[in-house]
Amino acid sequence: MSVLAVAKKIFNLLRRLFFPPALKLESPIEEQFWQAAKGKIEGLTPQFQVARYHIDFAIPKKMIAIELDGHDYHSSKKQRTADAKRERFLQEHGWFVIRFTGSEIFGDVHGCVAQTIRIINKNRRPI
Repeated sequence: MSVLAVAKKIFNLLRRLFFPPALKLESPIEEQFWQAAKGKIEGLTPQFQVARYHIDFAIPKKMIAIELDGHDYHSSKKQRTADAKRERFLQEHGWFVIRFTGSEIFGDVHGCVAQTIRIINKNRRPI
């Protein structure tokens, strides 16, 4: 490997370390949950990919998924069916799924975060 190739790899590693990509939260409820939960839930990762699905928030080391269902996207039969299939896929592959509606998040985001923490603590998995 050339010196230039090594230098490029080091540069890219340092860039990702010191300038991580901006969060791409997909909805206002995700933004509210993130603002209330960051720093309170260890390992919380937004927009986590599992196979062909993405999870709104995940704690990958514990295989815990947190899904937030806003009315605009999750109101049709087709969308609810897709959500159910995704949830069963995650469960089949060992994930524990926690789900909140947009109304719950808008109504009491801090209560949702507190409940999430209680559920996580009761469903401890080794890291």
